[in-house]
Amino acid sequence: MVVAIIALLISILLPSLRAAREEAKAVACQSGVKQIMLGIQMYQTDFGGSVPIGLWSENHWDLPKEKLWFYKLHKRYLPNPKIWICPADPYGSRFDFLAMKNNIPYSNTTVPSCGYGMNYLLRHSGLGDKAFNIEKYPSKRPMNTILLAEVGPDHGLENFPFYPSGVGQPWRDGGRLVWDDGNSRGWYAGGPTWLTARHNGSITMTTMGGSVQRVPTLKQVRTRIRPEYEDCKRADCYLCNYYPAGADKTHYSFADSKLYWWVGPRQEH
Repeated sequence: MVVAIIALLISILLPSLRAAREEAKAVACQSGVKQIMLGIQMYQTDFGGSVPIGLWSENHWDLPKEKLWFYKLHKRYLPNPKIWICPADPYGSRFDFLAMKNNIPYSNTTVPSCGYGMNYLLRHSGLGDKAFNIEKYPSKRPMNTILLAEVGPDHGLENFPFYPSGVGQPWRDGGRLVWDDGNSRGWYAGGPTWLTARHNGSITMTTMGGSVQRVPTLKQVRTRIRPEYEDCKRADCYLCNYYPAGADKTHYSFADSKLYWWVGPRQEH
């Protein structure tokens, strides 16, 4: 009888304990992202308002790891390599921030190094280095414009040969945060999306104005990208209203959280 009661109590308590453990990981992730944001702000102070550039994928474009944005923050501003991995990331054990090859640091492009991505519009828009100075050339509403977020995928990488090398780490290797799930790109179509809902249906996201918040993502993860997915156009969204030829009007929308990839038109420099 006593054993049965204990078993019943355990079955009742386990879900609560599991939820509490996951919530603790979410809080730790949010704390880490706040530290990353503080590092970015210190970098901006030292470099006249610019954020660290380097948003390519080093595995695909042969960009050395030390050129990526998060390595530019590492030694001077954020020396703890654990800060770059979300505690809830199921692939966290595969990460090696100080990846080495032939005793040369930051060169092993087959090992994921960063679990967070920066808004890919800062590179992909093709406006040059000045586009990365978000103080001199800000969006219309910086507090509503996405700068950084944690990235997945949280499943499906084991048997997904992203490149012939078998890396299988879409979006992780260069710290990029793209606005879609890759289905519009022939070399990536059908792969797992970067978007995750690991923190009880949400992720941690920051804005260019310095805000750090939990953002619901379960709806987007369930629906993925579809042609009519443009429900933020009324918010002066850059992708919906200004992007050349409207090539990327189809994109993940976080309008319900009042967050957008870029608010207002981009300035030509």
